Amino acid sequence: MRKHGRINTNSHSLQSFGLVLAALLTAFAVIACGDADTATPALDFTPSPESTATSTPTPEPIKAPTSSPEAEAFIEQGDNFLEEGDYELAIAEYDAAIRINSDDAKPYNNRGLAYVELGEYERAIADFDTALRIDPDSAAAYYNRGAAYSEILEFKKAIVDLDTAISLDPKLARAYAKRASVYHLLGRYRQAIDDSNHGIHLKPDLAFAYVIRGAAVFHEFEDHERAIADYDTAIRLDEHLVEAYFGRSAVYYKLEEYEQAIADLDNAIRLDPNFAEAFYLRGAAKQEMGDPNGALQDFRRAIELGFNP
Repeated sequence: MRKHGRINTNSHSLQSFGLVLAALLTAFAVIACGDADTATPALDFTPSPESTATSTPTPEPIKAPTSSPEAEAFIEQGDNFLEEGDYELAIAEYDAAIRINSDDAKPYNNRGLAYVELGEYERAIADFDTALRIDPDSAAAYYNRGAAYSEILEFKKAIVDLDTAISLDPKLARAYAKRASVYHLLGRYRQAIDDSNHGIHLKPDLAFAYVIRGAAVFHEFEDHERAIADYDTAIRLDEHLVEAYFGRSAVYYKLEEYEQAIADLDNAIRLDPNFAEAFYLRGAAKQEMGDPNGALQDFRRAIELGFNP
């Protein structure tokens, strides 16, 4: 069984957990009603591919050597650019490798990851298709294609690919966690919990699996304590995980613990200054705390960033 391929596991891409965050906002029903003059604007958030997508947790390279040292050098440089976030430059390097050797799955798979980061999902899927035609046993390519399908809301195809990735590599913890996130978006919370548990069993430090489990546990059982405990663990494992702060803030808001909600939303916004939903929810919390000016400022910023209340 071959495991080569680079796996897209960038845990801080709100493109990957964005739909989960949208589901949190909707399912928690976090916006309370009030008097007509003071009520928080109604939250009517319908996920769209532009404003939300699903989270992809961090890349691992295909290790199989190519037949050409020159092509391998281009791939290695492409991988370096990919790690640095220079996606256009990475694509150029993978293009060069493919021109030298078009029979290697690695540059197609890794170029697909660069396209994912640029939001060019159809091109990414086409590259993963090619990688799989060359190497049908690549769990990484199935994982990456499944993640890309989830970005364009093709959840059935995403689950099929993630199922295949798991069958090829039953120890691929991220595949269980990614499938859990798709199940969560479909409202299949118990399956999301089961997959999250499996991912955590295989890789106890997989932070985003705790985020998914926390959300699913809350939605299925309304268990605030267990949800917060999972978000706490996720943050201990990765203090830069925006989704964990946001998810925990939603629970605190539901519990009317607005100061703690605001503290978490401050962290989420610090990590992602363009996180419109975080500004909106912070505005709602500030309004509940008796700070209408601060609330109005946050609501305005959320709308500037594209949030449509």
